Amino acid sequence: MRHIAAASCSAAERDWLRAPFSSQASTALATAMAAALLSACTVATPPVVSADGGSIPSGQSITLASPSPDGSPQEHALRAALGEEFAKQGYALSENGAYIIEYSIAERSASVGIAYEPPQGQTTQPEIASPDRIDKRILRECNAQRLRINMVAYPTAQSGSTKRVSGEMDDCAFSANSVQTVVTAMVDALSAG
Repeated sequence: MRHIAAASCSAAERDWLRAPFSSQASTALATAMAAALLSACTVATPPVVSADGGSIPSGQSITLASPSPDGSPQEHALRAALGEEFAKQGYALSENGAYIIEYSIAERSASVGIAYEPPQGQTTQPEIASPDRIDKRILRECNAQRLRINMVAYPTAQSGSTKRVSGEMDDCAFSANSVQTVVTAMVDALSAG
């Protein structure tokens, strides 16, 4: 490796050698490194929705099941968010709708996986839903939580099929806006089929 003595360099070369260590360059480098490190802290994910059983066209009448008498505040907030979103997307809320919508909401650690074991007599291997959507980064701002909402639409008439939609997202904490974000994606999926 060749060393250059500062005395044998031109003024431009000396400035170039010092540039990475100037206060302006150091500030820019520190800012870039901080932004990269802080972006590694986030655990928020967009909603992931799955739907099964087809769609319910907009304009259809639906009935939202009442929360259980001992229902949690989250369950009541979910019912309100569902009612608001169904109305916004053109569904008619009624006491005797063509579909009865049942729903549930749960929050748990995003690091917990769920195993599904098939009924006795089936030979398929158990499926394990691993928490693979969470970034496995060193720096995180919290212990990630997973919000999961399930919705089932049962037809009130003999004809028609049951529709199922589930949605989930990960974040540090959940608010009414988090629930509304997942609900909007779920109703979109139900109307699109």
